Amino acid sequence: MPTFRRNDEIVERRIGDERVLVPMANRSATLDSLYTLNSTAALVWDAAAEGASETQIVERIVAEYDVFPDQARTDVRKTIQGLLEIGALEAREENGK
Repeated sequence: MPTFRRNDEIVERRIGDERVLVPMANRSATLDSLYTLNSTAALVWDAAAEGASETQIVERIVAEYDVFPDQARTDVRKTIQGLLEIGALEAREENGK
């Protein structure tokens, strides 16, 4: 089961009450590519700082919000996929690859 890590080439900035992901200048994405995190994405982003697995992230969502595990799993998978697509997260297998 993979764990997830933040991509070091993406930084987080807080603008008012919002959390925004910003690609670094040396990244292939343009600097005008900003990504605002909703509450689920912010929780996934925070969990990725600790190298959490999908199961661990789902458990955090269930504990934090009034949501059934199946719905949390669906939301987490969708969020992880979106963060992987923009290059904000990296998946790593347990052996470190």
